[in-house]
Amino acid sequence: MFISKIELNSKIGITPKTKEILNQEGIISIFDLITLYPKRYLNFSISELTEGPVLVKGVIQGDVKAVRFRNNLNMLSFECFINDRIVKIVIFNRLFLKNRLVNNKTIYISGKYERKKETITASDIYFKLDEGKITPVYKSKADQKVIHEAITASLLRYKDYINDEVPEYLLSRYRLLDFYTCLMMIHNPSSLDDVKEALRRLKFEEFFRFQLKLAYSRLDNESTLKAPKIIDMARVRKFISTIPFELTDDQKEVVNDIYRDMKSPKAANRLVQGDVGSGKTIVAAISLYAVAINRCQSCLMAPTEILARQHYKNLMDIFKDEDIRIELLTSSISKVKRRELLERLSNGDIDILIGTHAVISDDVIFKNLELVITDEQHRFGVNQRQILRKKGNNPDVIYLTATPIPRTLAIGLFADLDISSIRTMPKGRSPIKTKVINNENLKPVFNFINDEIKHGHQAYIIAPLITESDKIDLHDVNNVYEMVKEHFDCNIGLMHGKLKDNEKDAIMQSFVNNEIQILVSTTVIEVGIDNKNASVILILDAERFGLSQLHQLRGRVGRGNIKSYCFLSSTYEEIERLKIMEETTDGFRLSEEDLRLRGPGDFFGNKQSGMPEFKLVDIVKDYKILEVAKKEATYIINNNLLKKYKYLYEYIKNEFDNSSILD
Repeated sequence: MFISKIELNSKIGITPKTKEILNQEGIISIFDLITLYPKRYLNFSISELTEGPVLVKGVIQGDVKAVRFRNNLNMLSFECFINDRIVKIVIFNRLFLKNRLVNNKTIYISGKYERKKETITASDIYFKLDEGKITPVYKSKADQKVIHEAITASLLRYKDYINDEVPEYLLSRYRLLDFYTCLMMIHNPSSLDDVKEALRRLKFEEFFRFQLKLAYSRLDNESTLKAPKIIDMARVRKFISTIPFELTDDQKEVVNDIYRDMKSPKAANRLVQGDVGSGKTIVAAISLYAVAINRCQSCLMAPTEILARQHYKNLMDIFKDEDIRIELLTSSISKVKRRELLERLSNGDIDILIGTHAVISDDVIFKNLELVITDEQHRFGVNQRQILRKKGNNPDVIYLTATPIPRTLAIGLFADLDISSIRTMPKGRSPIKTKVINNENLKPVFNFINDEIKHGHQAYIIAPLITESDKIDLHDVNNVYEMVKEHFDCNIGLMHGKLKDNEKDAIMQSFVNNEIQILVSTTVIEVGIDNKNASVILILDAERFGLSQLHQLRGRVGRGNIKSYCFLSSTYEEIERLKIMEETTDGFRLSEEDLRLRGPGDFFGNKQSGMPEFKLVDIVKDYKILEVAKKEATYIINNNLLKKYKYLYEYIKNEFDNSSILD
């Protein structure tokens, strides 16, 4: 029996109530539980009273004062006798402790000591302590003690079901502990060295398992054969000559990469990455053209209806003089039109279908799907992309992204893809002038926006939140909308993710038509929105966004030949970090810096289903482990050694259950 099939149960001390909490957090099986790794440890070794983090023992002196602030914030403050001196203790939002904190009582304080103020800002206060013990802390709403005891009980009870997927020769080669020993050590360490040694092995395993999937996926893709496409290059060249601008060298190279893929008997699996405004749309159009003139079908899937409609409009314009049949499929079209569209699609009377995730519905059937293009690919899960691919007979697949992927991520996380890059910008695009300003200094920017509007131009103002939050002191889009209405005498639109798709479309169309001069919005306009008349964007609380996301937002202006501006408003403390946005408009450089500052988990602005969810590793800090894991995983797959290792074979077979090359 696989340990991943055994549900949480009372035999390990899990009550129905605790089980419900853990299940809601995605912890369903015993395997999920034992791999719920501690997020941190409490080291209950009494420390010296030195600057920085401390855990100290003290005796309360006098009374405890309670202070209440706005937004449900409260604070307790009192004095403690610690190491022959009196130290002030403050702790926030622990009002319930007041009656227990009495004069002459001995307590243990965990927190941060500031020598100048002779103060400890406490994170926790303990009344009893097992000194010297290292206690794990788990990311869960369930009782910490119950979780820890249940994990320990599971490790003892189900020891024989815990398999080691890393081959013994690799454990020996890299002096790694076996899986079971690591689990015992990371959940019940006797020292921090135990934690360090366990993490080294567990991080290797996380990377190793993922790299096995990538190496196998690449082999699977390369073994997927199709009929090579015959491309009428004379007709393609004639079409390219009608485009009202010259392709950049990078665009030409990427088109050549895609056409080589099409002519190959192996199905393409290519990622095309290009900076904001670099011209990925025309590259996609040339790819779609080669397929359409052979009366074969293509599908372009976009993450939002706004972006799908924009692709439809652009392609209709690009192909206006061509006999190419294009249709748009979204969830908002009528049942009658949908039924008619799907019938034409299945009959082969549509050459290019553009749509949102609606295109992966079961009733969407193509007659001869030969090319699949997924825009902003990281916004779709792997399964969604695979569903679309399976609607054809091994079609070529192209993924587009306007978020340039740092080399570290490309090598480590996208090794199953061929990657093409568009780095040079089309001629005529002037750089967007960017300025970082203080949140308290918005009036000059409002005056500047007003001048731009008087010259017939338009502006975006971006807020990080939809509604006001008690916990975070940030601008919300509704309050910003009211503030903007007070400062400007023009038509102002409001856009956010809670609006219905048809409402968002109507607002965007009004903005494109210059019926709205200022669009106040959340990041819903981040990708693909194309208004060549917009010359200014103001992003409030810019410190809340990653550099790559700010770069995407900045790319909403400067899309025509109008001189354009971006203002990043932030707190004084964060202004220096954002200064790099003033220095460069190179999305590739910003993506590298963003990865260094924020890590891979937040690289795309928020967690996307297309990104792997690692529990322990940091692809930047642990890159050396990644390189070793990749080398070993690739060797096993490329040398057909998978069947030699039972648990690895079972793992891959479970992940790729429909694959034929395992047999």
